[in-house]
Amino acid sequence: AGLRRDEVAVLAGISAEYVTRLEQGRDRHPSVEVLDALAGALGLDAEERSHLGMLAARGTAAAALDDELDPSVQTLIDSWPLTPAYVHGPRHAVIGANRLAVALSPSFGPGGMPARDLFLDPAVRNLYRDWDAVARKAVALLRSELAAQGGDGEALRDLIDELRSTDERFAELWAENDVRRSSVGATLLRHPIVGDLDLNYQKFAVLGAAGQMLVTYHAEPGSQTEDRLRALADTRHPA
Repeated sequence: AGLRRDEVAVLAGISAEYVTRLEQGRDRHPSVEVLDALAGALGLDAEERSHLGMLAARGTAAAALDDELDPSVQTLIDSWPLTPAYVHGPRHAVIGANRLAVALSPSFGPGGMPARDLFLDPAVRNLYRDWDAVARKAVALLRSELAAQGGDGEALRDLIDELRSTDERFAELWAENDVRRSSVGATLLRHPIVGDLDLNYQKFAVLGAAGQMLVTYHAEPGSQTEDRLRALADTRHPA
């Protein structure tokens, strides 16, 4: 923040005229060396450097995005009785879930859109005791995934544009330009049936299926949350 164009150029060891061409989109193919120099001048960390590289590679060929869930993945998550799990596609719509995920939140069921509902559905918003922390991570993930999808990310961009125009907090977080992806961590829920749940989450890219992400939640063994997940699994809920 606060650096002038000529100052960026001096720090990166490139000409101010070339920085201008990059800013104006008149040069869309900077070399790896130029990207590294700019990243150093701007003080980017490893994750931000990776994001910059994805932005620069948008014009390259990429694997077609995949909205079809492999049946074997559905079989796998169905075999986890105490682990809520769902898979979302590249457009952030859920394409597969197990019964416990649906019991945790209908938003996690097939056809749901957890990222959208996090901001626009009051029931989902109230589910999270740590809503703002979850929202911040969700926005950073969306920005990172949009860069990774490049020209194929039109549907994801439509979702982002909708959220920017309809939710003030989303717009504020989007303006922060955070790209840090959080693939593991803790989240705190307040479930309307079984009460407070202290869960750990992990996210895994589904190999061989471009743009798909497996999201899982688990409790510490022997904890009260594990007992409550077991009670939730025993309740009647949609498949």
